[in-house]
Amino acid sequence: MGGAKSRVSNASKRSKSLKSGVKTSSKKTKTALSQRMEEDGSPSFLNCQHFEKLVRIHSMLAMTAHDSTKQREYALDAHFFVMKMWEQSFQCLNATLFFDQHKTQIEELGYSAEDKESRL
Repeated sequence: MGGAKSRVSNASKRSKSLKSGVKTSSKKTKTALSQRMEEDGSPSFLNCQHFEKLVRIHSMLAMTAHDSTKQREYALDAHFFVMKMWEQSFQCLNATLFFDQHKTQIEELGYSAEDKESRL
């Protein structure tokens, strides 16, 4: 009798582990899919990651274009996006330096680095 109980408990443990394994693998898939779904198709503002993708796309278009005017146009577009990346990087650096220099005044106004709502 004791052997039958242990077989049943072992079988239930195996089924639980199989169920949890299925949940884990589907959870990873759902996470990857949900991240893709959360990406905004038309964001209000472009960041450096967007510009980097645009640089790559326009560089490839310039390399594959047969018409020299199209090559030049795509290359200039890629150059423009590189310049926008630099511009955003310096704006971010300047904002960081500004907030570091005026930390006490900012805290007096009630803003803090931990409070995400105060940075909107």
